[in-house]
Amino acid sequence: MKIPFFKIIAVIFCFCFGKANNAIAQQWGTPQSFGGVNPLVTVNLNDVHFPSDSIGYIVGDNGTILATTDGGLHWVSQISGTTSALKAVCFTNNTSGFACGANGTILKTSDGGTTWQSYPTGLSITLFTIYNNGSFGMTGGNDGTVLKTIDSGSSWSTVATSFTATTVTSISFPISSNTNHLWVGTANQTVGYTLNGGTSWIMAGGPPGPSAAIKSIHARSSNDVFRVVGTNVERGSSPSGMWNVEYLGNSNALNDIHFANQTSVYGHAVGALGTIIKTTNGGSSWNLETSNTTQFLRSVFMLSGVEGFAVGNNGTILLYRAATTTSIEDFNLRDSMSKAYPNPTNSQITIPYSFSGNETVGKITIYDISGKLIKEFKVDNTFDKLIIETNDFSAGTYYYNLTTKMGVSDTKKIIVIK
Repeated sequence: MKIPFFKIIAVIFCFCFGKANNAIAQQWGTPQSFGGVNPLVTVNLNDVHFPSDSIGYIVGDNGTILATTDGGLHWVSQISGTTSALKAVCFTNNTSGFACGANGTILKTSDGGTTWQSYPTGLSITLFTIYNNGSFGMTGGNDGTVLKTIDSGSSWSTVATSFTATTVTSISFPISSNTNHLWVGTANQTVGYTLNGGTSWIMAGGPPGPSAAIKSIHARSSNDVFRVVGTNVERGSSPSGMWNVEYLGNSNALNDIHFANQTSVYGHAVGALGTIIKTTNGGSSWNLETSNTTQFLRSVFMLSGVEGFAVGNNGTILLYRAATTTSIEDFNLRDSMSKAYPNPTNSQITIPYSFSGNETVGKITIYDISGKLIKEFKVDNTFDKLIIETNDFSAGTYYYNLTTKMGVSDTKKIIVIK
């Protein structure tokens, strides 16, 4: 349903905060624990990517693609046109992106996933990783296969490499770097580095890690690169091939690693049995975090040091919201919205809201019963209630919540009658 017009009136209304709720204090939790809705998905979810703080995509087995427009609180399924397991996803902006997976599958969308187009590769192998930066992109998989595009994915050509006897597991462009600079990780611990878009390669693999596959490689810059090997996090630079163990894990294998940007000192890695580790000093040391799950976590994506996402087996989706106040007992975003009135309504509804601490801006988001985003309203502390005309709503049940940098309020219900 498209709502063409909302009339908004802001007037003053006083409302006080209550006691703190542990959903704000907790750092990793499901969408529901942060006021959203857990999607009814049970397949393994293999990769997550957010091109912006509100728009995100997840891919998984059986051709599963999920999308969110509200920072991961609500997810909707998209039609991929395939039943092949999708292993990786990458977007260059909110609407243009790629996915890849089993049976040589490469998919592309230019409309935010409303439609996905398949690009035949003639391959029967699994492609495990894909990376795109505008017109230039690469994907890789079994048998050391690396494919390259220079026309935004319209065509793909094979790139000659020296690691044909293994599986390409991960591809990473250094953040904010020339797209010709590229790192590739493989299942036999070989690391390839190219300065010219794959025309030639410098090999930078080998010890000190365990005899295990490189499951993920993440290049913060051309000479500051992290990889996860077995239970370890290792750090290296180009083109020396020297790797230092920054985190020596015990038993749970790691599967993915991600930093929000080149200068961020915050990074996360995820893996088996819900393992999540975090660095707050640029990767020099790492500490275990509580994930609140024992599922195998396959992918992590950090938007910042205080916001991120992880996905894994059996439909697992986790959101990360770090507590950013020292007096969390005095703050409760979940109590920052009282009930809308009149409810049910047939013409107009009032949503009271309030901020705490240093928060001054946020957004109130409205969804239909399926979790589809209907409308967002920016709000600030100039006023403390939002009045919305509902004449253009269809009769039915809707949900709303308030989001700020601190977190998300409880989701509440509106009933519109005609």
